Amino acid sequence: MLDLDSPRWAQLQHAYGSAEGVPDIIRRIAAESVPTYSDHPAKARENPAAGDDVYSALYHQGSIYSATFAALPHFVAIAESGSPEQRLAIFLLVGAIRVTGMPDLNIPLDLIEEFEASVAKMRQLSLSIFRQPFNKEQALELPYMIQAFAGLRFPKLPYLIHLENFVEGHYELEIEECPSCGEYMIAEMRKDGPVTAPIDDKGHGPIEEKAAKLEVDRSDYPSRIERSREILDSSDDPAWEESETLSVLAALAEEKGATDLATRILDLSATVKCPHCECEFVLADELKS
Repeated sequence: MLDLDSPRWAQLQHAYGSAEGVPDIIRRIAAESVPTYSDHPAKARENPAAGDDVYSALYHQGSIYSATFAALPHFVAIAESGSPEQRLAIFLLVGAIRVTGMPDLNIPLDLIEEFEASVAKMRQLSLSIFRQPFNKEQALELPYMIQAFAGLRFPKLPYLIHLENFVEGHYELEIEECPSCGEYMIAEMRKDGPVTAPIDDKGHGPIEEKAAKLEVDRSDYPSRIERSREILDSSDDPAWEESETLSVLAALAEEKGATDLATRILDLSATVKCPHCECEFVLADELKS
């Protein structure tokens, strides 16, 4: 790790210029058993003030910088022995960086190597962090926790970024284009399965009378979740095939008592119908990252 007293910090960059002040941010985070930057990730991303210096300077609107690469190993070291609140906040931060982070150009090679090693360490810690005692406030963060858990393993899965739409029971997704006709549509993840619908020429919608729905066969959902529980219980750092990810994420949601969320996650693997041309396609396949 780059020593916090190294003069090299002044040569690194974050969103607002020189990173010479980043060591002080790291020291403050290490001293806070309940981090001030651990606000709900959605708030932190939409409003930099809510996320304090960590989100605003080191993960600014999805951009990450040389200072981010240098700081992340320190954050992960804090998570290794920190309070439950510190561990969860850092887990969410690292997961978000993996899923949506857009690196600046010309990151020094030595920082990349240490960054990747720290991401691997966070992956190893992720299941124990996920299984920490859960409170009502953290229930709002559950989709982000699930997203982070998967992102530490398969960060480029296109549907992972869309899990943010499942916060607070909102289950509406955008499908940028039908694979057949190229038209835009909304997918609503309803209790009885996904429904696709167009929007009007003013961007309002969905247009309910033109909605399209196929019956969803959920008969194998319990067995998929049960198999995934076995995967999760097999190791402190479980591994699985990329194709099994939705089932694993549903098992994580079920583990936290979020049955509706688990069902909606598995419904991403359902076949839906385009409301424009009636082409049928797997929903997750058309969710762009």
